[in-house]
Amino acid sequence: MSRTTQGAAGLVLGVFAASRFLMALDSSVMNVSMASVASDPGTSITLDTLVMATLMITGGKVGTLLGVVHVDRVIDGCGRVRT
Repeated sequence: MSRTTQGAAGLVLGVFAASRFLMALDSSVMNVSMASVASDPGTSITLDTLVMATLMITGGKVGTLLGVVHVDRVIDGCGRVRT
């Protein structure tokens, strides 16, 4: 294996490890924040909040799997059909 191939493999591994860490961190933050929002007497968790949180995490995962450009095109197309 050449030095440039090793460097590229290390870069890919680093990006993959960082993305997995951010996905785990995002899930943890959502779990902790939902509990603290629910316990605060001045706020409430509505259905809109839960749907938005769910779609944000799901959309990020779908964007990672299929590619952000493809997902953006689908969302843009749905928006054009709706309006």
